[in-house]
Amino acid sequence: MLNKIKLMHKQFGIDCAQLPFTPAEKNFRIECMEEEITEFYDAVTNEDLLDAMVDLVVFALGTVERMGLLDVFEPAYN
Repeated sequence: MLNKIKLMHKQFGIDCAQLPFTPAEKNFRIECMEEEITEFYDAVTNEDLLDAMVDLVVFALGTVERMGLLDVFEPAYN
């Protein structure tokens, strides 16, 4: 999944090697993740719960990639 996140960012032109992770982007990503948590909180069906969780995970892992920490994420997780 981590490689899919990296590929998605590359397709959108937000490669961490070429574009710095700014305080503005940090704030944007926090707002997006908060929105997904709210969607999870408000969800009624399993489909809505899953949708919110998938989006939250994608934003969280995307943030790790944008911060340039993708290579150390898995060792930190383990």
